[in-house]
Amino acid sequence: MSPADLQHVLDLIPLPAFFCTLQGEVLIRNRDLLQWVGTSEPDGADWLDTLPEESRTQILAWLATGAAEPLESTATLEFRGDRRLVQVRMTRLASPALCGAIGTFTDITELTSQRESLQQMATVFASATEGVLITDARMNILNINAAFSQVTGYSLEDVAGQTPRILSSGRHSAAFYRDMWAAVNRDGYWRGEIWNRRKNGELYPEELSITALHDASGKVTHYVGVFSDLSMLHATQERADFLASHDQITELANRRVFEQALAEAVAQHQWQQARPALVLINIRRFREINHSYGHRAGDAMLKEIARRLVAWKSEDAKVARLGGANFGLILPDAAGVRGVSQQIEALLRELRQPLLVENGIELMVDATAGIALCPEHGRNVGDLLRFADSAVAAARSEGSHGYRFYEAGFTDAVHTRLSHEARLRRAIDNGDIDVHFQPQVDVRSGVVIGAEALARWHDAELGPVAPDRFIGLAEESGLILPLGE
Repeated sequence: MSPADLQHVLDLIPLPAFFCTLQGEVLIRNRDLLQWVGTSEPDGADWLDTLPEESRTQILAWLATGAAEPLESTATLEFRGDRRLVQVRMTRLASPALCGAIGTFTDITELTSQRESLQQMATVFASATEGVLITDARMNILNINAAFSQVTGYSLEDVAGQTPRILSSGRHSAAFYRDMWAAVNRDGYWRGEIWNRRKNGELYPEELSITALHDASGKVTHYVGVFSDLSMLHATQERADFLASHDQITELANRRVFEQALAEAVAQHQWQQARPALVLINIRRFREINHSYGHRAGDAMLKEIARRLVAWKSEDAKVARLGGANFGLILPDAAGVRGVSQQIEALLRELRQPLLVENGIELMVDATAGIALCPEHGRNVGDLLRFADSAVAAARSEGSHGYRFYEAGFTDAVHTRLSHEARLRRAIDNGDIDVHFQPQVDVRSGVVIGAEALARWHDAELGPVAPDRFIGLAEESGLILPLGE
């Protein structure tokens, strides 16, 4: 084959091509190569010299070895300021007139970029935390990612060829789905919250986006759905909503909800002549239990009291924890003093049953109650709460283990008790409690064997306050420990 014949053959190759000797000297270049590099001169640059050092060394070594197998190599070349990734293929040519090799350049820049993009997309698809499913134009599922399986419980084998209806929860109407797909087909996109069903039958909420993919002619070829499981978000929001209206420890209604229920009961009296009763219940020595056995024991006690209250109450009665060891109960239509008395006596008997907390600790429950009736004692929420609180305070101050109905003098008694409590607190803080020591004598020998420390309180306005008046007050108000110190 003459050089002219080889030139003609190279010009027929639809790629940039050249012929070089076994020493690497480029003798012939085809038109595509000259156009590619922007020159029409047949004696242009020696292209082996333009290759990176590693590629040029590899080609020269291949030429020198005489290997019959073709050589393929990739190299980055710069043409007119543009860097291109090319695949160089060398094929040995042996003829009497020409002995060397034919080389071709294939620009694989775009192909490599596409492959990298596809690989990146595949990585994102596989590792995305959102569930992804891809369907054809008829909505037959073609592929899913790992997050889809984690959320729904379905594998690709389970859903391949199925439609997304396999996930339907049954909670949405046919009109909902018609509107959703109408938006996808009209706008190419839809996003919203939807309920679906896992493989195990559990319903769950998700944030879903559906995108329609089109070909060059605008025809839909695929649909892509991307979703996030909102179960934890919904659960957190539901818990937050619950705690806004309920006590965290006992899960009873809180004071705000209780007062709303009391207002409704009072209004019911006005509309339907119902006679509601408000009962406030206090668990005595709760602070001592917390101090002695720890807050976990105290919380366990509160939960058990709440359980007993819920188990005891009628369906239409309302119960709440009002804070600390105080609970509230609304009897929506009480049967007067006698009827309420019978109910509260039965309730207190139930509450006073011993209860076991952790480590086998048995606690004795000491409960007292104060009761205000509507309309006998009050006709609005504020008065009923204040009067029932006065009644329970009266029961506590008398050392009663039972209950008291509100009486007119209770309010003044409560004010007095609160005033004395404040004075006692200041006296303890200011060191105004005196300690008197009373000797203990052996009656047989007459020898002093010890002494008993006695607290004595002399108030500037009240004068000497008897121990039987302030010791009980200290116990009820939680001041007994500071007093002992």
